Amino acid sequence: MSFLEDVKQGLKNNPKRIPSKYFYDEKGDYLFQQIMNLPEYYLPKMEKKLLKTYSKQLAKKLPEGTINVLELGAGDGTKIVILLKALINDTKKLNYFSLDISESVLRSNEQFIKSKVPNLNYEAVAGDYLNSLLKYSKIEPKLLVFLGANIGNYDLKEAQKFFKFLRSNCTLNDSLLVAFDLKKNPREILAAYDDQAGITKEFNLNLLKRINLELGSNIKLESFAHFPNYNPVNGETNSYLISLEDQEFKFNDGSVFQIEKFEAIQTEVSKKYTLKEINQIAESSDFELSFKFTDSNNSYLLGLFKPV
Repeated sequence: MSFLEDVKQGLKNNPKRIPSKYFYDEKGDYLFQQIMNLPEYYLPKMEKKLLKTYSKQLAKKLPEGTINVLELGAGDGTKIVILLKALINDTKKLNYFSLDISESVLRSNEQFIKSKVPNLNYEAVAGDYLNSLLKYSKIEPKLLVFLGANIGNYDLKEAQKFFKFLRSNCTLNDSLLVAFDLKKNPREILAAYDDQAGITKEFNLNLLKRINLELGSNIKLESFAHFPNYNPVNGETNSYLISLEDQEFKFNDGSVFQIEKFEAIQTEVSKKYTLKEINQIAESSDFELSFKFTDSNNSYLLGLFKPV
């Protein structure tokens, strides 16, 4: 569906929800890069540390010869470059496909990756990465890479469905590398989504600003509060925008939506997983968790999955 259709459908839902993939316009990309460097936002730091520690071992687990790396939701490339260097140094011929919905972030990705790994065959693919993957599913052997703990955007059932989709686009010669943020101290998790500088709040409000600019709406940004919470039972962090007054949204196509005072719009979910759940996802989708790499506190995991 289009941006407009997705937003309209989300506002019809109960509770209201706007897909998080629409965070990423040019301003959203900029704000997310700031979030990545916040002291509270531990995820990229943990992931880079694991990649620096284990990328050489990961390279040894992959087939000899040419490797086609397809990164889903590639971002700016600052994490995948660690693995790409290890693969190049392991004398593998490397083709890298950078799949991302944001054209602006892909421009940054291409410039960065080519400067750090000049002997790489590079291709940028703009669009929804699930649709983009279908175009390259016949390439093999391939390594599908899903970093950033973005698997947390799916709850357990959705993650199983996502893995089944990936499996349907894999052969037995392929591999899948996924980063998982694991359950840990709830206060540490919540702080990552409610930073003191207010950048995450601005990032969420920019979604409404984008709706105004691109869809011709009249949403009053100052009439919303950003509210994240974390449920230690199911491991889900949810981000909401709370309306501080009764409001009416209008769009260019003439459609109108009502939102009540203190009603919430869900903008993001970030699930934290357990090892048991990760194995459950793999088993339900015909993957095997063949290798796992974690930090000393078992709070973050890089999982290498093989189709079975």
